[in-house]
Amino acid sequence: MMQKTTNENGVAIGSPLVPLVANAFLCSIEEQRERKNKLPSLYRRYVDDTLSSVPDIQSATTFLATLNESHPSIHFTIKMADSNIPFLGKTIGEKGCELIISVYRKPANNGLFYIFRGTWICAIRNH
Repeated sequence: MMQKTTNENGVAIGSPLVPLVANAFLCSIEEQRERKNKLPSLYRRYVDDTLSSVPDIQSATTFLATLNESHPSIHFTIKMADSNIPFLGKTIGEKGCELIISVYRKPANNGLFYIFRGTWICAIRNH
């Protein structure tokens, strides 16, 4: 016998409404945090990936707790970086007062790709 399950928060997985509802939900949380002056000076978000800059580890921990206290269904995680951090397919680093941005390649990247109209696997070799 099949059991019926219900979803009390959000929308059905795979629904075309998911990105719209998720963005509206996160925007409302960001607006609340901004009104209370609890967003860092550098805060950028794309869908569920967020980039922010804070002066020290204590500030990062406080900011993370502030976000996670916004709603019981939310659980943000944090990845701290001293030099380079991957964000949206790019590696962002700093050199003095300058930001250095380059293409991010995951450690599992082997340089292989598929030709769009065929089944041949090609490789790009960096020499």
